[in-house]
Amino acid sequence: FPSHDTGVFDPESAFLDRVQSRALKKSALTLDQIEALLEDRRIARLEKNWARADEVRKTLADQGIEIKDRPDGTTAWVAK
Repeated sequence: FPSHDTGVFDPESAFLDRVQSRALKKSALTLDQIEALLEDRRIARLEKNWARADEVRKTLADQGIEIKDRPDGTTAWVAK
């Protein structure tokens, strides 16, 4: 699988693409919907709107998507 940027095979990128593809098959959400919800949650957290951030986490969890907050402030997601 060539990388989108360089045309060079990137095993890590290819692996992540496969993982996301499998996750999307288990969820009723599209990748765009997941990314929009993650952005909504990121903004809610910046605004310290913890109730909204928790609501988004639950919405994703209900669709089989588990999110993990990283120490650097980013959020990763995986299929449960």
